[in-house]
Amino acid sequence: MTKKPMTLYAQADDEDGKLVWAIGETPPTKKGEKKTITFPEGSQYDVTIKLTDNTKPKQGIAFNPTTPLYVQEGGSCPPQPGLGSSEIPSTSVNVQNTKTLKFTNLNTKDCTLIYQLNFVDSKGRTVDPPLDPEFKNTGGGRGPRASAALIAGIAAATALVVYLVLNSMGKLGQ
Repeated sequence: MTKKPMTLYAQADDEDGKLVWAIGETPPTKKGEKKTITFPEGSQYDVTIKLTDNTKPKQGIAFNPTTPLYVQEGGSCPPQPGLGSSEIPSTSVNVQNTKTLKFTNLNTKDCTLIYQLNFVDSKGRTVDPPLDPEFKNTGGGRGPRASAALIAGIAAATALVVYLVLNSMGKLGQ
């Protein structure tokens, strides 16, 4: 199955001396603007999140290179550390450079994914607070469950064809 690209834009700003985050499918125009990101039914997605650091003075905010992403299905923020959903294969998570995170969302089922994006500053210190967007999967991506069903269907169809051929040759029931 072809994966659809989805680019998201994360933005770090400061407001009254505090770090505020924004994220959306277009570059945010307001500080702190966070929208629920919906992954439409029927496709898997190659997700790219591009980071902009608008802090003044610049903090040198970058994706945490070792733990850029936590995710869980449902629940409340923040999610537990790690990748707690089969919707995001761990092998797909990749910090391409300090300002770009890529991963695959299989989107196999209708569920809400609670995320936490983790960052470090120019000195390698954890940035607090992290960014915690909410993603809504609507399902229909052909992930592992769909593949297993397809294989089972092919096996059943093959068994039926073999049975019919052997039966027509009179090789059954002898």
